[in-house]
Amino acid sequence: MKKLNILLSVLLLAGNIFSTQIEKKFNLISKEDKKSGVTWYKHKTNTGSNSRIYMYFGKNKDNQLFVHMVISFVAPEHLWVEKYIFTIDGEKQTLLPREKVRHVDLQSNRLREDYFFESNTNQGICELYDVMINQREFDLLNKISQAETVKLKHDGVKGYNRVNIHEKTKNALKETIAALHELIKSLKK
Repeated sequence: MKKLNILLSVLLLAGNIFSTQIEKKFNLISKEDKKSGVTWYKHKTNTGSNSRIYMYFGKNKDNQLFVHMVISFVAPEHLWVEKYIFTIDGEKQTLLPREKVRHVDLQSNRLREDYFFESNTNQGICELYDVMINQREFDLLNKISQAETVKLKHDGVKGYNRVNIHEKTKNALKETIAALHELIKSLKK
């Protein structure tokens, strides 16, 4: 029994060391959800209202992985987004939400807690599409991270909004994808 306790302690320490290493290497921050036992990882640059698209992932104690994609639209008024149209190096790709787009008042502290959200504004709304990722969406994020130019059109009931996806966002996606691959590789050992 004593040997088992020592072995479990070593494995727990190794998991914590890996967590710290992955955070430093790929510029991630982590947050443990004590209720679910999932440790969530997100890129450091995806904490502001300019993070229009990003991914984050989590791992529980049973080494199950949860990979999410977030697309956000922050504005003074609702747009009621129905679809997202990406122009990636001149090629259009449409993404229809598979789940409901959430509408959150920016005055709510809940948004900041759930999404590590920091904003200079306390006014307006955020239309937030947060979904467990499928292969098509993962391929889309990977393509965005490798592209020269990316534009995103939030197409909604009350009009549309076009934005450029900046190099900082593309690099964050690239590093998050690389961190996820490294984590998967380490779990297969």
